[in-house]
Amino acid sequence: MVTKFFDIILGAKRASKIGILGKVKGWYAAVEAQIRGSLHLHLLAWIDGAPASPLDMKEQMNSDAEFKQKLTAWYDDIICQSFPKDTVPYAATQGTPKQLPVLSRPLDPDSPDYAQKRDQHHRDLCENTGLVHGHSATCFKHIPRRIQSLIDPDNDCRFELPRPLVAQTHFDDDDDLVIRCETGNLNGHNPTATLCLGCNTDLKQTASGSVALAMVEHMGNYAIKLQLDTAIVFSALCASIKALQNRPPQDIDGQVDNSEMTRLMMVKTTNTLVGKRELTGQQTASLLLGRKNNYTSDEYQEHWWSSMLRDIARDVFTIDLGDHSEPYTPETAEELDLGRPDSDEAQRMIIPDDEDDLLLTPETSIEPLKTRNVTMMPERRDIQTCSVTYSTGRQSLIRCVSGIF
Repeated sequence: MVTKFFDIILGAKRASKIGILGKVKGWYAAVEAQIRGSLHLHLLAWIDGAPASPLDMKEQMNSDAEFKQKLTAWYDDIICQSFPKDTVPYAATQGTPKQLPVLSRPLDPDSPDYAQKRDQHHRDLCENTGLVHGHSATCFKHIPRRIQSLIDPDNDCRFELPRPLVAQTHFDDDDDLVIRCETGNLNGHNPTATLCLGCNTDLKQTASGSVALAMVEHMGNYAIKLQLDTAIVFSALCASIKALQNRPPQDIDGQVDNSEMTRLMMVKTTNTLVGKRELTGQQTASLLLGRKNNYTSDEYQEHWWSSMLRDIARDVFTIDLGDHSEPYTPETAEELDLGRPDSDEAQRMIIPDDEDDLLLTPETSIEPLKTRNVTMMPERRDIQTCSVTYSTGRQSLIRCVSGIF
């Protein structure tokens, strides 16, 4: 279903390449699990023809009234924050599942009564897929407990819901986008995606730099969950030690079984860390079945850091000593106080034999010398020539090069 979403709904495999958001030129999606375990995507999409940044978009709106009008109409078309007109709240009939709209097949667009049923089915899906916000403890988790009795739910919700009602989509005096909203507690979504997928399909625009930064942070730090803080690691170890101290494993003679204690220490610590990363059984099973944990429109070539630096040090970098550039020579090394190039130290500094060499520095003290220019010379590669400046000292060239990147 995920592949079909990209190919058909986003339009990647269509002849026109146009989908529900227009012509999408790139995307990246990370797979995450809900508390209930079901897998879902967090998706970033790049629209073809869009300005390079929110600042560029605002500048173009101020200079081109037609562009601003088209942009407003586009946002109004793809993001919905209102229930369809002439619809009623969902009410499950007796003897049917409570969330029947979610469990049912999508409506058939070719059926004669599709237009009549579409709007009501759209509302039924919104009310049964979590698109309608209801306040919970999560809304107020950042408010101190001692004052939570004073909470005003509609004003203190950290998601700022319900929203103020807005008659039509527009840009305010600060050029911030305001989407038409007739249902204050309905999350922004795309009706076509909701009708096709029958699930929660939140949709948010990145019309400001702060929103773009928040979304990238959410994708890179929260949804992917690659890193664990040192405090979390030590807290997991402390919890395991405390549990084993209270109930140490014993052998058949009633003595403490050190081997079993070591095993349990590893098991308990690992389980705690896995829980902190929120890796569910569904995610683990998906990985074992060869399913992807992310989807992207582009392919990326793997580069090993030490190999790349070794290659760069050989063929790309030369040292600019003034009006002309010349290769690394004994005179150059002596002036920079880096040692002779035929010495073991100099060879290790320029062309490391393994990754550990990247962490080595000469035993002599590091004293900054005068500034040098290092120029990337595209001798055997199609690399654009550029110049960067940094302070050199009693450290290896490879350390200096790694500092640039």
